[in-house]
Amino acid sequence: MNTAAPLELLHTDVDLLAVNKPAALAVHRSRLVGTDDDYLMDRLRLQVEGPLHAVHRLDRATSGVLLVARHSAAAAELGRQLMARTVGKSYLAAVAAGRRSRAKSTTHCPARASAARRNRR
Repeated sequence: MNTAAPLELLHTDVDLLAVNKPAALAVHRSRLVGTDDDYLMDRLRLQVEGPLHAVHRLDRATSGVLLVARHSAAAAELGRQLMARTVGKSYLAAVAAGRRSRAKSTTHCPARASAARRNRR
């Protein structure tokens, strides 16, 4: 029996869920994750009835909003939009550097795939 805290659902409708993914929680089973026994998708299935399809992932160490489709047609459409890069994404990073500064900065540049990822294609 999973006694982990329920996940915060930021948005729910007939097509999708927006879930507040906490840091240190893997989205789903993977050989890269190892032997964890607590996964976001498993927790979500205890909270929400019906089929669920993770349409993207966030690294285990990363917190943020994760979109989960509630049926295969929504998963296909969201996947298409993500692949076409028509979905807007914003990232906020907390940086600790010894001294506190009140400076605020915004950087506008596309994130690029690592060399290892590009070589797999």
